[in-house]
Amino acid sequence: MDKKEFLDFIKLIHKKLLGKYPLEKKNRVMVKSLKVMEELGELSNEILTYYNLQSRSEKRDNFDYENLKSEWVDVLMTVLLLGVDLDISFADVEKRFSKIRERFAK
Repeated sequence: MDKKEFLDFIKLIHKKLLGKYPLEKKNRVMVKSLKVMEELGELSNEILTYYNLQSRSEKRDNFDYENLKSEWVDVLMTVLLLGVDLDISFADVEKRFSKIRERFAK
């Protein structure tokens, strides 16, 4: 999947979510912000389990690294969908990456 296909896919998901949950922009941003936190919590649980720090034995006993990867992708997707509602473009991302690259090149 190239950059264009990836961004088109994010826009498609965004459009489908708008149809399913027709919220005003302010409310969409709030809901997606909470969704990011939810997904981060799920990823955190997988990381705890990966490092055998999960207190729930059933989680430890059934750990699957594929779940950790899936949760990481879910976090990425929800952050990108939040970015759509915040009108953050790929050009904005590239601009920020450029600044970060300069900082680490020093």
